[in-house]
Amino acid sequence: MDVAKQFNKIAKDYDNQRKKLIPVFDDFYGIAIENMEINVKQPKVLEIGAGTGLFSQMFLNKFPDAKMDLVDLAEDMLNIAKERLKNKFNINFFIKNILDFSPNEKYDLVISSLAIHHLKTDEQEILYNKIFSWLKKDGIFVNAEMIAGENEFSNNKYEKWIIEKAKDSGLDDKAKLKAIERLKLDKKVPISTHLKWLKKAGFSNVDHLYKAYCFGVLWAKK
Repeated sequence: MDVAKQFNKIAKDYDNQRKKLIPVFDDFYGIAIENMEINVKQPKVLEIGAGTGLFSQMFLNKFPDAKMDLVDLAEDMLNIAKERLKNKFNINFFIKNILDFSPNEKYDLVISSLAIHHLKTDEQEILYNKIFSWLKKDGIFVNAEMIAGENEFSNNKYEKWIIEKAKDSGLDDKAKLKAIERLKLDKKVPISTHLKWLKKAGFSNVDHLYKAYCFGVLWAKK
């Protein structure tokens, strides 16, 4: 199943569905943004899997002078981001697989939301190593992510929960089915695996700042 194709199909409806499909939306995104600690007036920031620019907009509300590189595979999603952020002048857009991305300079901050779990498991670990190399000294990585349970029992509980929330989301039946179908794209791993990868990549401080069933916020400092 092609990730870019699937998300291009729902690009126009993506933002309207976010709060309905993420029951913990405010805490999930809010805690991620709250912990983006930068002491630079005009930080250089990379967003991985920027999609429609929803997360970028939240970030720019806090750091309006930031310079951002937004990378995503789905062109239709990124076109919405371009429109949403059209009044911002320090943003570059890249339609590209993040594993093929080669930045020209290092970043103060790398952020991502609900994107990296679409990569194959081994590719996720490779990406964490790349992120470490892309960050400046003391740079920060914040990933608001879909996660798996630490064992089969927990994972089954998470999967059941998110499917039930999709069914109770208030979306029409077609949208519900599409949302549940997109879950099949996910290659989620437990928080413990994320932390292991981040430590192995070389990050000096790693933690998970928030967890609610299959939604987690990971934080790492170089």
